[in-house]
Amino acid sequence: MWARSVSTFYNLEVVNTFVHRAGQAPLSIDMDVMHNHADWMPQRDSVRDRLLHPELLSRASTFVTGAMNTYNRAYSPSINTTLTSTRFFLLKDLSVFIPHRLHVDEPFKAPLLQRLSIRSDAGDMASCPISARVLTTMFNDACYLSSVSLRRCVDTTRRSVNYTRRSLQYLSLGSFDESLVDVMSRQFQVEDESHVLIELYGVRDLSIALDSLTTAFGARGSSIDSVEIRYDNDFAASEDRSSPAYSDEFFAFRASFQSGLQIILRYDIARPTWTWEALAHLLPCENARHLGITKGRCSDPREPPADLAQFVAGMHKVHSLLATDREYFDIVTKLPADNPLAVVTFHFRAMEFEDLVFLWHWVRSRRASHPFHLHLKGSAIEGDPDDYRYDTWFMEAPTLAALGTVCVLHDEREFKSSHSVRVYRK
Repeated sequence: MWARSVSTFYNLEVVNTFVHRAGQAPLSIDMDVMHNHADWMPQRDSVRDRLLHPELLSRASTFVTGAMNTYNRAYSPSINTTLTSTRFFLLKDLSVFIPHRLHVDEPFKAPLLQRLSIRSDAGDMASCPISARVLTTMFNDACYLSSVSLRRCVDTTRRSVNYTRRSLQYLSLGSFDESLVDVMSRQFQVEDESHVLIELYGVRDLSIALDSLTTAFGARGSSIDSVEIRYDNDFAASEDRSSPAYSDEFFAFRASFQSGLQIILRYDIARPTWTWEALAHLLPCENARHLGITKGRCSDPREPPADLAQFVAGMHKVHSLLATDREYFDIVTKLPADNPLAVVTFHFRAMEFEDLVFLWHWVRSRRASHPFHLHLKGSAIEGDPDDYRYDTWFMEAPTLAALGTVCVLHDEREFKSSHSVRVYRK
């Protein structure tokens, strides 16, 4: 175990001693660990340079670096050439972040590679640091590859035709359009029980994209089991942190197929490349058993597209429903009354009395033959405890009691009282 943790140390003398005592044993070089352990210490570029020296990297069985810019102690402005000039004789696990400004012109030389993860901060296809030609050459040389994760890093405008198709157990892609799906499907096939997650930030043609996704990964004819509609954002800072490298706001459609395939399509608010109406026509979700309407890190929700409500209105087999933001109650109300709901969960950061009143009206209006289980999660009203008791005793309690007559109610919220300071004066 001692000979596998060289990046734990942020001291050149200790690193050299460690390497000497390790002999010829394979090394684990995790630059993220080095950065974390270097916190509050003086900058020591000599340690970083030693760990990134080709002679040392050639002995690595694992190499990890997530350094995006100079604010990270592990950042190297030449990480791209370091990776392409090193012969990784023992490398099995490679996880790297390559800034979009550092282009990779040659494939990595890692014949024993089993797990590959590459990320970047490219804002568009043209900014991606790796071409499809370099990527496929790398795949052809890595005969033992079983897991691939690619995010914002592959430019598919220039393709290679030299494919050697093999099986993957794990595949995770994040791409600006569906063209990378074609590249990967020509290169690999997925086995039964494989994990496959494909996220497209946009599409060239929605029909072609969906056909490629379902055909390439064995989901054609497979029913969609679960749907999530999530409002979220995605951003990364520029090298000097003065401006964003990219910043996107979107509604994400996530579908989980019974075959195991998961796809995410981003409906970009500023630059939409498809419509919810077209999605409903091309990828029917009427048999999905679970629906989630959620919100990510965004603080201010955006008005959803008008045809998003129509998309939800086409779902008729939903057994479980999850909603995490009151701003999208209107979407919830579009779910047809004929859905055989069994479990409904509302998980809000701070549920208010008005939310309970809305829920009572909504549940009552459905007139279900069998009452479903309604779970209230998150926190109750934040504020002064005395005010909360008033709301509970004189407003919330009767509403909760009324809710309990039209559904099986599970109030699992946590009460968070406001912080108060008592000051004593002489």
